[in-house]
This record gives sequence, C-alpha cells and structure tokens, in this order.
Amino acid sequence: LLDVREEEYERVMVVAQNIHPLVPQFEPINGRIFTYIAQTEHAPSTTNPIVQSEVDAILTGCLQEHGEPFAREVVQTTSGWQGPWLNDRQAPRFPFSNHDQQFVTRIDRLLAEVIGFRQE
Repeated sequence: LLDVREEEYERVMVVAQNIHPLVPQFEPINGRIFTYIAQTEHAPSTTNPIVQSEVDAILTGCLQEHGEPFAREVVQTTSGWQGPWLNDRQAPRFPFSNHDQQFVTRIDRLLAEVIGFRQE
C-alpha cells in the first residue's frame, strides 16, 4: 500500500546498525525496516519542483512528534534544498498537508534559519 502512495520514490532496506534512536527507551525492532528515497529522475527541477505542501506535511509531523530540534535535524540532514520550489499552500498538491498557521510560521522560520529559504 505504501509503495503505491510513494510511487515516485524507491523503497530501500535500512541496515539496523544505521538506526540511531531518538529516545533512550527505544526497543530494537526484530524485522526489516525500510525507507523511501527520491529516485534520481525525480530530483528537484523546474519540471519537478520541491512542493511546499509536502515539505509542510513532513515538517509538521516532525514538530508534532519530536519537536523543533528534530525538525531542525531533518532539514539539516536532507540534501537537495537548492532545487526550485512551488508554493502550493493555497491549492496543495500533496494530499496530506496541514496548513495550521502555527506550524506554517514555525516551518518558514526553520527553513529560513537552517537553509536560508524564504517563501515568496
């Protein structure tokens, strides 16, 4: 089911030794863990820009679940921010976006501080 939703991404297995828990009470998971990464042909470009509503959804989840330090770390450790952006907040392309103004303000501030991005 996730593979259908994330069709523009490649599912890859994560090696257990590469998992670094955010909380000390983390219990090791028995089983396989996967993540989705952008395929090369879907790298940010003028025909495939970074979609603000998707960034908003990801960073809202980070802020809600683990707070600003985690959201900051996600921005700092993500590559490809230099690609063109599409501000689609008025008509979101990403169906899971959340436009709660408290998060929009925090996300815009975080992006400006960490990568120097300012929404136009």
